[in-house]
Amino acid sequence: MAKAMEMCVGGNPVNAEEALKLGIVDRIIEGDLLSGAIAFGCEVAGKPTLMTRERMKNWGTPRKTRSSFPQRVKTACQKAARPTRPAQGPSTPWKAATKLPFEEGCKTEQQLFIECLFSEQSKSLIHVFFSEREVAKIPDIPKQTTLFPFKSAAVVGGGTMGGGIAMVLANAVHSRPS
Repeated sequence: MAKAMEMCVGGNPVNAEEALKLGIVDRIIEGDLLSGAIAFGCEVAGKPTLMTRERMKNWGTPRKTRSSFPQRVKTACQKAARPTRPAQGPSTPWKAATKLPFEEGCKTEQQLFIECLFSEQSKSLIHVFFSEREVAKIPDIPKQTTLFPFKSAAVVGGGTMGGGIAMVLANAVHSRPS
C-alpha cells in the first residue's frame, strides 16, 4: 500500500522488475512479445486468478491500515515534494479504500474520479500540460534537428538578459534526468 500511495501521489512510474516484485504485473516477457503473450495466456487459461479484493489482503488488517494512513499520506507527499493537503488530492480515495467494503470503495472512487476529472484543478493542469509542450516548440527549427549536449556554459554580463540566460541554464542543469 505504501508504494501504491507513493506512486499515486508522486505520479512516478516503476520499472518492469519492480512492478513484478510489487505484484502490479504478472509476468515480464523477454524476446518475442506475441509468442510470449500467447504462452502466458495458455499457461494461465482456465486457472483461478486472485481478484483485486483478494489481493488487498496484503494490505494488512483494516484497523492497522487506517491507523497508519495519516503517516503514509504525509510520507508519500513529502517524497513527491507536494503539500500534504492538496486541493484535490489522493487521500480521499485511499480513505474510502481502507474504511469501506470493497464495492462501496469502488463506487466512491468512481464518483471521486468523475469529480476530479471535471474540476477546475483538472482543467488548469491540462492547460499547463499543453502549454508547456507548446512553449517548448521553437518556430522554424525542425523536430529532427540534432540536439547537442553541453557540459559547461558562460554568460557574459549580469543584466536582465544575462541573468535570464543564467537562470535558463541553471534550470536546464537541475531538470536534467540523472
